Amino acid sequence: MCKQCYDRRFNQFCREIQARYDGTCPICKASGSVQIPAFSIYRHREFQYINEQKCIMFGPMLVDARVFCISCKNVIDDRTISILRNAQRAEEAGRYEDAARGFESLNFLERAKSLREQGRQTSVKHVNVDVNELIDQLRTGGLSIPYKCHSCGATIAVNGAAGEGGARFCSYCGTAVNTEALQEILRGALGD
Repeated sequence: MCKQCYDRRFNQFCREIQARYDGTCPICKASGSVQIPAFSIYRHREFQYINEQKCIMFGPMLVDARVFCISCKNVIDDRTISILRNAQRAEEAGRYEDAARGFESLNFLERAKSLREQGRQTSVKHVNVDVNELIDQLRTGGLSIPYKCHSCGATIAVNGAAGEGGARFCSYCGTAVNTEALQEILRGALGD
């Protein structure tokens, strides 16, 4: 191949890359950082069988090139773009460790570090409870506490108006439950 044909193919490939990425790296978004350090043109050998004899034929001209970003130091190809998209998707879904691994493989170490820190953050909520009001609600029957039946495991609601003798029966198996003893335990636990 002559130098003019090589230059024409190289310039055509550069125009295609320029049109595809618009002059910016699709990974780090740096403008003017896309370069082509390796470029070769070759023919792929194709074999054809004629009367059970193998004939060698040369196929069309193929281009092998490497597109590189000088800013983020990544080779720009389908694999790296796929890693970037998967990392962004993992970040949106809240899978911070997966996203951090993807960004780390693309040399975005600070972003990977911040994602790992974001994944380690825990939220603490403070809840204020008025214990005196809980005790009053338990006495007046306004508060029901679920209790499990010892026989069948069904839930029995225990409140201040449980019954005269303090006995309550499970609605599923009919087992008697001493609710007065439960109320005393709860009052003791609540500090009354």
